Amino acid sequence: MAAQKHDYRVARVGGRRWRRAWGLGTGAALLVGLNAGAALGSVRTHRNVDNFYQGKTLTVLVPNAPGGNIDVTARVAAPYLQRALGASAVKVEDVTGAGGVVGLDQLWNAPRDGLTVGYTNVPVALLTSLVGGHGVTYHANYFTYLGRMTAQARVVVVSYQSGITKVSQLRGRSLKVPISGFDDSFFTMAALGHTLGFKPQWVSGFASVGATTASLGTGATDIEEGSLSTLAPAIASHLVRPILVETTGRVPSNYAQLPRWSSVSGTSNAGLVKAFTSLVSIEGSYFFAPHTAAAAITSFRDGMRKMFENSAFKSAEKKAGTSLSWLDGKEEDVQVSQLVRDLTPYLPMLRADLKVAQGG
Repeated sequence: MAAQKHDYRVARVGGRRWRRAWGLGTGAALLVGLNAGAALGSVRTHRNVDNFYQGKTLTVLVPNAPGGNIDVTARVAAPYLQRALGASAVKVEDVTGAGGVVGLDQLWNAPRDGLTVGYTNVPVALLTSLVGGHGVTYHANYFTYLGRMTAQARVVVVSYQSGITKVSQLRGRSLKVPISGFDDSFFTMAALGHTLGFKPQWVSGFASVGATTASLGTGATDIEEGSLSTLAPAIASHLVRPILVETTGRVPSNYAQLPRWSSVSGTSNAGLVKAFTSLVSIEGSYFFAPHTAAAAITSFRDGMRKMFENSAFKSAEKKAGTSLSWLDGKEEDVQVSQLVRDLTPYLPMLRADLKVAQGG
């Protein structure tokens, strides 16, 4: 069934649950509420929400390639999540294709019974949905967010051959930007170009982030951005030079001297910078398709909290190289709603950037 493009608002009116999000540039807002009787019926069926997953199997749908950071994180977390939820099993299923679109579309069309949950890099899912990717039927701004598990600082790096040593040297230049797909790094680089005053020359055809970074090392390209953990080895080996961090959170002490995006972009670009620094702070999160059973939402969020209280879980994830950063699902839902509002004015600009990069 084709998905309808609506705007939802979050509010609590007469016991009904309303959800706030913003459509793809439609400008009109609709109030769409869950039927109060149906919602109450769901709660009555599972009066003790702590037992919602008792004896049940939960499938974690990962729309990313096996062996990648998202997949590894989900698999390491699975036994701890199973224990925290009281489930009989937690299975991780990789559904790849079209940069995550296939898996996210599958989640969008899955039964709303709380037994299938998504886990992925939320910035990619949101941007693909909002800007409008090929074959997208899901709307990531309508998902119910259950909690962030990972987040880390992101950094902008340049080629040593470029001669660039500080952010101010970017302004007015045309810089070659390697891309391995139209993901959050692509759109973040587009936003960086607009706010810092340089023109990206998109260079496509790279198979991986490792390949894009290697191109900076040889001087074939000039600038890219990505997570600190991904780029740290290249930085340490002096393959690339870091010049900027994007996060509003904490960064390792050896990168603390780098300027932050918000401090160098100027007040006229404050809205765009705010949107993207909020966007990249979400990262790996769990989420349900809209209108999933209320008891499942409550139980899952509580289970995530319990999982993060387990020191063994935190140790296991850190050993896997993951930067854990807990954010409660209710808070994340509010942050995503605000984020989508902040991004909405810039969607035409991002679509134009995408068209240029695709050769349109």
